[in-house]
Amino acid sequence: MKKWKRWIRFIVSIIILGICIWFSVDLMNKDTVTYEVYVSQCIDGDTAVFKNQDESFVARFLAVNAPEVDTNEYYAQEAKDYSCQLLRDAHTIVVEEDPKSPLFDPYYRRLVWVWCDGELLQEKLVENGYAKIDYIYDYYLYINQLYDKEEIAKQQKLGIWRNSE
Repeated sequence: MKKWKRWIRFIVSIIILGICIWFSVDLMNKDTVTYEVYVSQCIDGDTAVFKNQDESFVARFLAVNAPEVDTNEYYAQEAKDYSCQLLRDAHTIVVEEDPKSPLFDPYYRRLVWVWCDGELLQEKLVENGYAKIDYIYDYYLYINQLYDKEEIAKQQKLGIWRNSE
């Protein structure tokens, strides 16, 4: 009788393990989703309201954190102005969902990569010292290039890094 219970536990464990592997492989193979949008409102350096043909949504720029305008953090207005200028000057804005990221943050903002005329907005923010890399919970698509740009901005004491030691 005890042998049957062990075999049943073993088989159930194998089934559960198989299901877990199947789900993780399925998530790893998730395709990226991109769509063209236009900016309707700039909120701060890392958040904007976008519209497309179907909807309007608040977007949080994935993997970066810019100073907050509403709390008067150092360099917040400059970060907002820079982001807004890039977004408003862009002929084409494309947002891209990352397969390793949740679609929404806790505030129901859509987490996206933002491309302005083919250039990654997050990369421009980081390399010019308007934002730092933050909220990394997995190996996101463009994270390595952001780390390289952030290191250079720190060394050159650009923007938010100006007063750092």
